[in-house]
Amino acid sequence: MAKAAEKKSRATPLLRFTIASDGHLGQKNTPSEMYFANLIKWINQENEDDGLDFLIFNGDLIHDDAKYLPEVKNYFKQLKIPVYPVQGNHDMVSHTEWKEFWDQPVNNSFMWGNNAFLVMTTSDETGEFQCGNKEWLAAELQRYADVENIFLFLHISQNSWTKHGVDCPEVMNMITEAPNVKAIFHGHDHQEDGVKYYKDKPFFWSGHTGGNWGQEYKGYRVVELYSEKMETYMVNPLGKRKINHQKSWKQQIDNN
Repeated sequence: MAKAAEKKSRATPLLRFTIASDGHLGQKNTPSEMYFANLIKWINQENEDDGLDFLIFNGDLIHDDAKYLPEVKNYFKQLKIPVYPVQGNHDMVSHTEWKEFWDQPVNNSFMWGNNAFLVMTTSDETGEFQCGNKEWLAAELQRYADVENIFLFLHISQNSWTKHGVDCPEVMNMITEAPNVKAIFHGHDHQEDGVKYYKDKPFFWSGHTGGNWGQEYKGYRVVELYSEKMETYMVNPLGKRKINHQKSWKQQIDNN
């Protein structure tokens, strides 16, 4: 009864979405199909329990071989919510092939309420670690200059503060100088599931849902947006444990 009362008393977020990354479907010597099946089950259960608007899969859907993309799409069809994929370095298809397969470009944006969501590739068909496209990013930041919040998703960190990040100071400065960019999200570094700050902007990681290295648990990130704050945390589905719970109050966000 206490748990039910607590759930009932919680404020309803204006927006609630989830982020997963690094499924690595097709990686040898791993049960990658089981990992993907688990993720679909977890996300659908999260949606049933507390509601979700959509999933952003932040890179490395597959492990190098494009033949696994149709299988990923079949898994995504089992979700009860929309999904937006981001190209990672192991998603080794050309930008043209990506657009044809997913019916959306590797650099893509969409609106949800008064919030803009930008997904941006940091790699190509060779798997090279790259800086994001500065021209596209500048145009999108200008395009959404009047929206309340911008959320940005890039598989590879654009700073060398993690083991597998790349040094892209121009991209970092563009991101952090835009006042309505409220949070940036990465995958790629499987061992990272927390937050780092650059010029007071929060950059979050989402651990991994597949692969054979990184955090001991496989999980996903939840983001809840309220009128006066944003909350985000990782979920370890084994025991439904929240990890690295972060709160940003509106006044703090607006002053960044």
